[in-house]
Amino acid sequence: KADHHQASRARGVDSAEAERRRTERDQHDGAQQRHVSVAMELGRAKAKFDTDPDGTKTIIDEAHADAKLAIAELRDLARGIYPAVLGDRGLDAALSALAAKASV
Repeated sequence: KADHHQASRARGVDSAEAERRRTERDQHDGAQQRHVSVAMELGRAKAKFDTDPDGTKTIIDEAHADAKLAIAELRDLARGIYPAVLGDRGLDAALSALAAKASV
């Protein structure tokens, strides 16, 4: 019985570690890259501010749009960690929502 509990615990730890790595990868591939892009766009706008006000406005508009996308990506990432539907409607609804998003 102790071996069964130990094996079960090990599977749980492995599963949590795999989920942590997936979350880090999703953050790195999505929201983090978007934030880097926003920072670079703002740097370009800062450099052009005195010489090209109209160009600066365009760059700031692009950075603003990218910042909004980054926020949406972070929300999606957080929902992936703990979907709101899980807390609101339970496991059955959460699994159904996840299955509906699956490409297969």
